[in-house]
Amino acid sequence: MIDINHGRSLLEDVVVNAEQVGANDAEKCFISSADFAALNLTHDWLIEKVMVSGEPLVIGGPKKSLKTSIVVDLAISLAAGFNTQFLKKFDVPKPRNVGLISGESGKKTLQKKARTICNEKSLNLENLSLHWRFQMPKFGNKLEIEELSELIQTHRFEVVIFDPMYLGLLAENPNANAGNVLHMGPLLQSVVNTCLPYGCTPILVHHTRKLGQRDGNRPLDLDDLSQAGFAEFARQWVLLSRRSDFLDGSGKHELWMRCGGSAGHSSLWGVDVDEGQVQDGISGGTWNVQVKSSKSIRDEKEVETNEKAKNKLKKIVNEILVYLEQHPDGDTKTGIREALGVSSTVISQGIATALVREQIKNETVMKNNKSYAGYVLKRGVTGQPDNPDGHDCSAVS
Repeated sequence: MIDINHGRSLLEDVVVNAEQVGANDAEKCFISSADFAALNLTHDWLIEKVMVSGEPLVIGGPKKSLKTSIVVDLAISLAAGFNTQFLKKFDVPKPRNVGLISGESGKKTLQKKARTICNEKSLNLENLSLHWRFQMPKFGNKLEIEELSELIQTHRFEVVIFDPMYLGLLAENPNANAGNVLHMGPLLQSVVNTCLPYGCTPILVHHTRKLGQRDGNRPLDLDDLSQAGFAEFARQWVLLSRRSDFLDGSGKHELWMRCGGSAGHSSLWGVDVDEGQVQDGISGGTWNVQVKSSKSIRDEKEVETNEKAKNKLKKIVNEILVYLEQHPDGDTKTGIREALGVSSTVISQGIATALVREQIKNETVMKNNKSYAGYVLKRGVTGQPDNPDGHDCSAVS
């Protein structure tokens, strides 16, 4: 029986050493540490903080997470370079020759996305060093792979994007098992062999496994990629997922984008995209993008949570005042809580806040001919929902 873990290690070794495919005999020899230390080796950023050259990149995400749209932004940004930024955030040091293979979206949709994104970046689509293809190669077909390799060399592509990978991986490989790393390894290696020996960095666009309700709208990890081998294959990655559910017809998307790689870069971002509202049944007339740090998103969430808590506390205080105005003889905490139908914690917070604001006071109240500790409305205070005295209801938590 083959050890699957051993197979996974072999796949990782293949990818790490992929740049040596096709190397001459001298390059395959051992070199001394002194010679190795003397080598001038630096990472070449294709997109700063996101992507370096010479290492396979996997862009992953569930369905409808704007993978293709963001891939088009990436391809256009790479082809334009210099003053262009990927997602209006990440600098592209210089223009690159880019090939984009898209086998799923269709020419009309891609052209509209590309023109919209170019307009937003003040670019002319016609002038970009970007070449398009609309049929995925079959990675198990030797002739197709050789043809693709020749095209990469002819166009001197520095980046080639494959979107989506599932259309080409298992085609003409009926016996291949997508869940077996030993089956997937040679197919992914064919991508490496086709690109990296010629100075071309491959980008593989891939789906993630189906996420359950417990996953929620969370940032993704490499383990969320579907099919075997992709997590091991990826030397760098961009993982997309939703931060909030999409409202049909709004054209607005709130995403997580996790970037990382073996070069050492690692970051988590929020990406807000406004494609414009649906017109004539089709959205995508605009491409307004804002990238936020994960810290700013957490801060926004904290402010939103605090505001909700403040409004909830204000509401219960107003309800207590209205109730006590209707019951001038007062009532106990239990009586007020049962009348308003809230929890003990909520009524305690509301009563404590009203006491601090001096809107109610402690008073002995009579119920069933017995006296109990309770509360009454202070003289001059009325039950009203608009908080006229301007007190901050969040003063007591």
